[in-house]
Amino acid sequence: MMLPLVVFRDESRIQRRNPESYEITTSDDVIISGGARTIASDTDGIKAVVDEFNATVTANDPDTWINVFTDDALMLPADLPIVSGKDAIKKWGVDSWFTPFNMKLNQVIDELDIADSWALGRGHFTLDVAPKSGGDEINLVGKFLARFDKGSDGSWKYARNAFNWDAPMGG
Repeated sequence: MMLPLVVFRDESRIQRRNPESYEITTSDDVIISGGARTIASDTDGIKAVVDEFNATVTANDPDTWINVFTDDALMLPADLPIVSGKDAIKKWGVDSWFTPFNMKLNQVIDELDIADSWALGRGHFTLDVAPKSGGDEINLVGKFLARFDKGSDGSWKYARNAFNWDAPMGG
């Protein structure tokens, strides 16, 4: 049984790996099918949840932001303990980010591996944070590794999200 697996390293290329032959085929049109499902629709679904994450953070909307996570999601923030479950993730997000800052987030997936109902994404981000109490804007650059799970309704959500900074915060 061949499991379809897709990898894209930038917006213009997708690769499908065939685990039986270990061959890699490449397509520039990003329309690759794997069995009965279409890889392109999964890729689009994952990109959509990343876009929603970006938009809800930038809009300072934690009530909508939390909907991009599975109920059992884990957040693995830099230099902090694991945050487990939607309720805890929302509290952490509100306390650490949404309340003290106005933010502009831009996450970009650089690599995406899709297998059946889960996917692993690696990417980079910029996060501009401005203290609501006043002060200088801080421009952060970092990277992330996320596992996405596909729900029974076909939608994709963050199940695990680990991130860290390219340089020490404030440095």
